[in-house]
Amino acid sequence: MTKKPICKKITPKVNQKDTINKQRKERQTVLHERGLQLEAIVEAFDGLIYLSSQDYCVEFMNEHYIKQLGYDATGQICYKSLQNRDSICPWCLNDRIFKGETVRCEVLTPKDNWYYVVSTPICHSDGSISKLAMIMDISDRKHAEQSLKQKIEEQELLLDNIQTQIWYLANSKTYGAVNKAHAEFLNLEKKDIEYKPFHDILNKKEAEAIIANNTKVFDQKIKICTEEWVINGKGEKRLLSTTKTPKLDENRNVEYVVCSGVDITDYRNSEESLRQSKKRLDLAMEATSDALWDLDLVTNKAFFNPCFYTMLGYKPYEMPQSFDTWKSLIHPEDRESAIDKINKYAKKNSGSFEIEYRLKTNQGGWRWIMARGKIVDRNENGTPARIVGTHVDITERKLNEEALRISEARLREENLRLRASFRGSTQFGSIIGKSIKMHEVYETILKAAQSNANVIIYGESGTGKELVAQTIHDLSNRGSKNFVTVNCGAIPDNLIESEFFGYKKGAFTGADMDKPGYLDIADGGTLFMDEVAELELNMQVKLLRAIEGGGYTPIGSREIKKPNIRIISATNKVLKDCVEKGEVREDFYYRIHIIPITIPPLRERKEDISLLLYHFLHAYCDDDNIPSIPENIIKSMQSYDWPGNVRELQNAIHRYITLKEIDFLDISQSKPAKPEIIAEKLILENFNNLMLRNAKESFEKKYIEKLLHEHHWHKAKVASILGINRRTLFRKIKTYRI
Repeated sequence: MTKKPICKKITPKVNQKDTINKQRKERQTVLHERGLQLEAIVEAFDGLIYLSSQDYCVEFMNEHYIKQLGYDATGQICYKSLQNRDSICPWCLNDRIFKGETVRCEVLTPKDNWYYVVSTPICHSDGSISKLAMIMDISDRKHAEQSLKQKIEEQELLLDNIQTQIWYLANSKTYGAVNKAHAEFLNLEKKDIEYKPFHDILNKKEAEAIIANNTKVFDQKIKICTEEWVINGKGEKRLLSTTKTPKLDENRNVEYVVCSGVDITDYRNSEESLRQSKKRLDLAMEATSDALWDLDLVTNKAFFNPCFYTMLGYKPYEMPQSFDTWKSLIHPEDRESAIDKINKYAKKNSGSFEIEYRLKTNQGGWRWIMARGKIVDRNENGTPARIVGTHVDITERKLNEEALRISEARLREENLRLRASFRGSTQFGSIIGKSIKMHEVYETILKAAQSNANVIIYGESGTGKELVAQTIHDLSNRGSKNFVTVNCGAIPDNLIESEFFGYKKGAFTGADMDKPGYLDIADGGTLFMDEVAELELNMQVKLLRAIEGGGYTPIGSREIKKPNIRIISATNKVLKDCVEKGEVREDFYYRIHIIPITIPPLRERKEDISLLLYHFLHAYCDDDNIPSIPENIIKSMQSYDWPGNVRELQNAIHRYITLKEIDFLDISQSKPAKPEIIAEKLILENFNNLMLRNAKESFEKKYIEKLLHEHHWHKAKVASILGINRRTLFRKIKTYRI
């Protein structure tokens, strides 16, 4: 292969000097152009520029600086000419700048102006260095920033001091900023909530429910209002009413969501309570028979509810609702006083008032009205502006009061007549006696008849306690009602409650029909409880409740009855002693022991024996065939103590008329045989070949019969001899059919 000849490229020689000159010209051209550019930049810069040497001498100022300063300070010391200071400015950082560092800073002048300063070193060809300072006035920006910062602080303070809970969401699963109210609701610090996931703050169920609502706001870009049950930081279940509002950008994307919440638990509870109260009020308004009124003291207008017109027989359209309408209906005799009372009440400015007057009906008659009212509104000076109240028809009460007044007047006249009649008289109604002690009893009977208070009658057996009770009832305003007598010692224990309170059909075996009790029968009248000390304590409690207004319930019934009765009690015991022994309750004692009446025994008013003899002789005989009693017998009667009192005397007279003999002298002059002698005689005579139990029962029956006959059925005395109480004696009498 033939080699090609190598051709050598020949480069023409260039003059080195020309090259250097050319490069110098190019650099000069570039520098000139850059200089022109720099000058253009400097002139276009809307700020202040100056150049200073290391010894603080001003080397250059742009036109803006010269115009602002008012003169060209080139050649002068910068801090003196530019800042009017005698020393270097505290913000001057020449030591850093002249070491080659570019420094940026914000400077606040004594005149409260802010400047942004960029200082950089400029190196000259001779090796010297100057500082180029470019200054921009940022006062407006700084003031705006400070204002914005202040507003942000104010908003944060406002948000933290309002009761409404506020929080922000950047996404559906995480808290943003929160205010103090929301943090307190969760019982956490703000820093422990902000920018934390909901799952870290709430329980799983609550967190998922809230995240679902948040997601709906972000996805649908709509405002959502919800009520959510949340367990707060104290472990309480609270109802939170929330509003979540998305903030959309110009492309309708959600930037963030603002949430507000209010704890409405108490509000809901109050709302429910108010709803229930309103419901009860509506029911009460429907049920009430009261007429309501509302008076505006400023406009003189009045409002009356339909019941007001119904009460007077008018239609609402027949009368205008005004104060003048009401005033025109008032009876002329009552008008001035009624209006005067309202005016005085309004001036008094407190409390409430109550007025009674007559209003004219549509039929031309008059109804008695009770008006009650109270101030419910005042103006800014505290002057009453509105009064509301009720009208109640009290016509029936007024008529009853008038009837009662007439009845009381008649009763007073009757009492005066009775007092005049029994002074020196031998008889008061059915009661016989003219002794001083009996006249004292008559006075007390009259006082008791005028009252409705309970009465207790003390006296030995046979003194006439029931007769006194009957007289009190007859003379009282209950005289036309029932007078029911109950012997408390004669009722078996297992029947006493049903006897007093009654029972319903089917209440127990044998209750084949409803049976009213003593309280039912005596309702409106008088219940006379003889031997009241024999009541058991348990029954005393039940009776006390019934007569104090608590009512009673018949056996087998749920109905509570409240009787209107007057209690008159009687006993031959000292009730105060029974209270001390625990046989009578103290509260029961004070309830029945209001007006005490003590009937003297016959031995303390022997001057009445002749009157009683005459009375009983006439009671048991025809007027044409009245037997005479020898004088010596009458004297013996007057010297006898009569342990059975009037009842014993009555029985003695009855036997005298029937058998023509009187045996009271033998009874008084002989002493009863000792029980041991009687028992021995009875056993020897009557109890042969009997079993022990039968002998005991037979002996007991005959012994009780003997004592009853010997003591003229004076049960209290027989019970005392036997050493048992009266109730036990009554039970044995019933058992043995004596």
